Amino acid sequence: MVSRFPISRKIVGEEHFFAIAQEFVSKQTPSSPPHSNFGDEFADFVELFYDLIDIAFVPDVMRLEAARSRAYSAADATSITINRLREVQKSDLADVVFVPHPSLSVVKSVHPVVTIWAMHTGEIQSQPILDWQGEDALIIRPQKLVEVHRLSPGGAAFMNAIARGATVAAAAEIALEDAKEFDLADNLAQAFQVGAFGGLST
Repeated sequence: MVSRFPISRKIVGEEHFFAIAQEFVSKQTPSSPPHSNFGDEFADFVELFYDLIDIAFVPDVMRLEAARSRAYSAADATSITINRLREVQKSDLADVVFVPHPSLSVVKSVHPVVTIWAMHTGEIQSQPILDWQGEDALIIRPQKLVEVHRLSPGGAAFMNAIARGATVAAAAEIALEDAKEFDLADNLAQAFQVGAFGGLST
C-alpha cells in the first residue's frame, strides 16, 4: 500500500508516514483482503485521526496519488475526439450523455493540490505558494502515462456530474451552482483535449 503514496511519504517523513500506515492497516478487518485499490480510504483515515494542521493538504495529496494508482490499473480505452460531438445535432447537444474514460478520476481540494504535486514531482520549480487557492485535479491515463490536470472553476462539479450519468445541460447547471464563473465551452474543450470521454449518447 505505501508504494501508492511516494509524494505523501516525502512530505510527511518516512518514519511518521509508516507509523500512520501501520495503524491504518491494523484497523482493517480480516474480511477485507488487500487488493489493487487497498489504501483508497487512507486519506480519510489520516484526515480524521491525525492532527496535520501544519500540512493540512496532505490528505488531498494522498487522494490524488490514490487516483493515479487507480488510473494505472484501469482498463485501456480509446478516447473520443471533439469530432464525435460535432456529429450530434445542435438540438440534441443539451441531452448528450458522456461516458467517462475508465481511468478518469477527479479530486476536489481547498488547497493548491495540483501545484503542490507538480512541485514535489519536479514538474515545476519548488517555491513558496503566495496565492493559496483551492485547485481541483483531473487524473487520467489516456494512453500509457497517467496525467494530472488542473481543472478550471466548476470543472470538478461538472465532471463528477458527468460521471454520475448527467446530461451536459444538467451537469452544467450543477457546475454553475458550484462556481458562477464556470464556462461550459472551455471545460468541454479541456475534457476533449485530455481524452476524458470514452463515448457519448443522446
